[in-house]
Amino acid sequence: MTVAVAVVLAALALGVYLSWRATRLHRLHVRVDIARAALEEALRRRGAAVLDLVAARVRAADDPRGGDHGQVPAPVEELMAAATAALATRGAVRGRGGPGHGALGHGGLDPAVLGDGGPDAAGPSEDGRTGPIDGGAARQARYELAESRLSRALRAAVEPADGHVGAVVGVPSEEVRERLAAVAAAARSVQLARTFYNDAVSDTRRARRSRPVRLFRLAGTAPLPDYFDIDDQAPRTPYSMAEPDTL
Repeated sequence: MTVAVAVVLAALALGVYLSWRATRLHRLHVRVDIARAALEEALRRRGAAVLDLVAARVRAADDPRGGDHGQVPAPVEELMAAATAALATRGAVRGRGGPGHGALGHGGLDPAVLGDGGPDAAGPSEDGRTGPIDGGAARQARYELAESRLSRALRAAVEPADGHVGAVVGVPSEEVRERLAAVAAAARSVQLARTFYNDAVSDTRRARRSRPVRLFRLAGTAPLPDYFDIDDQAPRTPYSMAEPDTL
């Protein structure tokens, strides 16, 4: 009788413990989804702010005081192309993501924009095998590449080089200055959002590596979240160079 009671109590204790671990894991996955949505929104705002900046710079090219003679500098054109590509990638992601699927994964990337591979393209799982993760590792890499390209194009167009001011800021336009400040703020938001997202992913992956979670399959069929690795270094604008970076 005593042994039977002990077994029942042990089973109840194990059930409570596993329920607690499962609830905690679920909350970690929810945290990842929230952080993913915030990162997606930060990337969207940066892309939109860059296009607004490019539009202001194009209008400033017609200003006789600017010295452009109506010609848009090549770095500005490259910046527009990079921003358009990044936003098009995000649009394809949201077009197929569906409810509950963030822009960074779960089959939301459009092969017509990002290349071959269906929504079940394989990526590494927590135990080293392959499985569907964030729409496929290859397409995820292309999405990251588009955002990294935008970061590099933004720095090339804004930061001074060879003793000359950046192509974007080399005009006497108050509108350009305002748009540039908005872009700089949006770029810093991307840095913060990506940090929060990757921190959430790190905590979730750590929890899923624990023996109880793997032994009792507490994660169910939820895909293992992956990091979002891009070049997100914000540009050094003429207005921010005088102040230290506090990020």
